[in-house]
Amino acid sequence: MTAIMTSWFNQMKDGICLARQIAPEKFQAVVDAGPYLGQEAVSAKLVDGVAYRDEVYSNAGSKAGARAQFLYLDKYLDRAGRPHEAGKKIALIFGVGGVTRGKSDYDPVQGSQNMGADTVAERSERPSPTKM
Repeated sequence: MTAIMTSWFNQMKDGICLARQIAPEKFQAVVDAGPYLGQEAVSAKLVDGVAYRDEVYSNAGSKAGARAQFLYLDKYLDRAGRPHEAGKKIALIFGVGGVTRGKSDYDPVQGSQNMGADTVAERSERPSPTKM
């Protein structure tokens, strides 16, 4: 989990540093000094500005023009298409306990549990709930 979180953070850091012209060392120092209140985040170049929802909608509407439509994410995805619906997929399976053959089980006396290979494989082959 640490490796995944570090990878995600580094990807975001690289993108933010490139877009905002901030040296990676300076960005790291800024992040380490957080958290920031609204105007402090603007001064630190972590955000472009601070506004209330109605101000954001008004500003976006002005920039987009009179014919622009605001769509919630679900409606947008219905129109634009949802990513990752086709092609190969991978899964990250989080488990607790040792890995054994057979079914998963829990020993209340010892307070231990294990991940049985049959149980893990069975659950990974089920269709996702959104496809049912």
